[in-house]
Amino acid sequence: GPPFVLPLNNERIFKAGWVNVLEVASPELMYVQMDGMLDQVWRMEEEMEQFYTQEMAGQKIVPEKLSVGLAVSAVYRDTAWHRGRVVSIEAEREAVVIFYVDHGWSGLVKMDTLMCLDSQFYKLAEQAVPVKLSGLKRLADMKYWSSGIVREFKEIVNRAKGRGWMQMREGDNSVDLFMKLVSRNGNKWGPGMMALINQALVEKGLAVAKTGHSPGVL
Repeated sequence: GPPFVLPLNNERIFKAGWVNVLEVASPELMYVQMDGMLDQVWRMEEEMEQFYTQEMAGQKIVPEKLSVGLAVSAVYRDTAWHRGRVVSIEAEREAVVIFYVDHGWSGLVKMDTLMCLDSQFYKLAEQAVPVKLSGLKRLADMKYWSSGIVREFKEIVNRAKGRGWMQMREGDNSVDLFMKLVSRNGNKWGPGMMALINQALVEKGLAVAKTGHSPGVL
């Protein structure tokens, strides 16, 4: 089949806009989905449902043909078909780890449930777009972002219900992310203002600002 469409260059996807933060791995890797794209994803997934379930069309994947990076159609916990990519193969469990390219989820899926991704489902670019926050580096003594820092970052994102305004920085493919900051007891910090999350992580002692970096402004 055709090569699976790689994520469009982020610059071409957006310069600025509302996003849903789908998944947070660290301040250097988040998956976001641009507003307005969800309808297209749903429409495509309805067509996948029609094709794979109702028409029982499509081809099963032969386990010998499985390889890391292969694009597939896979069912998730919601029992619906989604586009995925093979991340790793767990042969002894007859399963593969799938990254769901439009939603940012990962999951372990039995090999015998995977279907070849039909060519009609290649048209839409992957909608879980990987981005990193601009102007941040890890605390001096850290080789990687600690689970505690990632957990606090996720909490901030979750309390803002994953909704934010994102702006691309020139040059290095990093972003400024603005969200409504909400404290643990539900009070917004300030009068419901949008705050720069990059800056909030620095103020909370979770990250260090890169020297000479000017914070983004709305």
